[in-house]
Amino acid sequence: MRPEIPRAKLSHEATRDGRRALRRGDRVAAEAAFRRALQLDARSSSALAGLADVYFERGEHDRAMHFAKLAVQRSPNAPAHRIRLGDSYYRLARYPDARSEYLAAKNLGSASAGRRLAALARSGS
Repeated sequence: MRPEIPRAKLSHEATRDGRRALRRGDRVAAEAAFRRALQLDARSSSALAGLADVYFERGEHDRAMHFAKLAVQRSPNAPAHRIRLGDSYYRLARYPDARSEYLAAKNLGSASAGRRLAALARSGS
């Protein structure tokens, strides 16, 4: 009899498949893979972040923000999730919220957060 593969491992593999699909530009396959990952592990911040990326690339910034918020709630100390949420806020012209997320990411050690904060300051937003 074959041993049972842990759901968390299957979720991780589905998330990896989603990232690969996103890099290929296949947003449909990416979304399906990230949703499969969440069915296996509803608390996967990586799968939530993946969905945020899919929707961000589609220009669906409200949906991107929703999933980025969930990713931050699950993993508040992940600077990449904070950047992702800040970028969604920025696209929605929620500049104070974007600044707050970029500052949080910077405090967590993100190198790209400083560049985003500088760009936000230059834009006068």
